Formats: sequence, structure tokens, C-alpha cells
Amino acid sequence: MKNNIQLSILIPSIPSRFEKANKLYSSLLEKSTGLNIEILLFSDNKKRSIGAKRESLKSLVNGKYFMFCDDDDEFLSLGEIYEATFSDVDVIDFKAICTNNDGSTFIITQKLGNEVEHNTKDGKYLDCNRPPFPNCAWRTETVKDCNFPDISYASLIKSFSNTTFHRPLQKHQQKAIHIGQIQIIKK
Repeated sequence: MKNNIQLSILIPSIPSRFEKANKLYSSLLEKSTGLNIEILLFSDNKKRSIGAKRESLKSLVNGKYFMFCDDDDEFLSLGEIYEATFSDVDVIDFKAICTNNDGSTFIITQKLGNEVEHNTKDGKYLDCNRPPFPNCAWRTETVKDCNFPDISYASLIKSFSNTTFHRPLQKHQQKAIHIGQIQIIKK
């Protein structure tokens, strides 16, 4: 951990989504005022896979904990996540609101010990449980040797049900703090 940074927030993006990424970046800067948080935004021209982008960002982390977010995510708060970084746990997990294609929403409860659930009805996702994914806050020291697979976003979506993408982190989770409130809106 350099410069006493507690949390690194990592945003992989592409140039065509600059406005969304910039809006998120600005919002995070405002919410992190006075906190030891670094925000790293990585935008490239789609020549790297999502896994390669995440690996590049992870290599730049200075925080005790790091977490990924999509460039169109919205953080409701950083306070509880930030305060939890002063604990000695492997992962800080929480709830997120996600949006179906029709605009309806569902809640994902990410928590240590949960299995991946895909609850659907009439083609829409319903509230479900999942283990901590890369958007949770991970202790950098615990997962420093963990590598993300070099797969495209399309492959990520196809492999989501068999947990290919978050499996590298999960083998390292032993202790967690669960924040019971919704922290992120995923669009």
C-alpha cells in the first residue's frame, strides 16, 4: 500500500463510452473527497480483452483494497466500503441493483459463501445471490498473484453462468465483511 491509499477503484472503458466513464469518474472524485481513495480509469480501443484490461489496471493499484466497476455504474455511497477497508478481511461484499433490458430492476446479494444464482421469470432476472465478483473490494495483498483470464467481454457474458471470470479471485476469499445495503447501481 503506497501513500496510505485504502481503496483503488478501477474503471476499464473504451473511447466510445468516454462520456459515461467521465461522468462516473467525476462522481467518484466528488464522493471520495477527503478519503484515501485512488480512481484509475483505463480507456483503450478494444484491442485488449476485458481480462487484459483488468490485469493492466490491477498492476497499477496502490490501495490496500481494490475493486472494479463498469463505466456506467453509479455508486450510491463510498463511505461504508471505505470504512470496511480498515478491517483485516479478504473481501468486502455488498448488494447491487441491476437493470433488465426492459428497465425493471433486481437486486444481487454478493456474499461470501453464496453460489451463483440466475433467477429468471418471463425473460427477466429476479433478485438473486452470488459470491463476491470483481466489483467487490478485494484485499490487494491477498489476490496480488491472481490473474484474470484473457477473454473478451462477449466470452465473459457467455461464460458467466460457469463462473469463469470471478473464479480466480474466489479461491482467495476466507474472511469477509458484508455490507447489507445496496452500494452500486449497475446499468
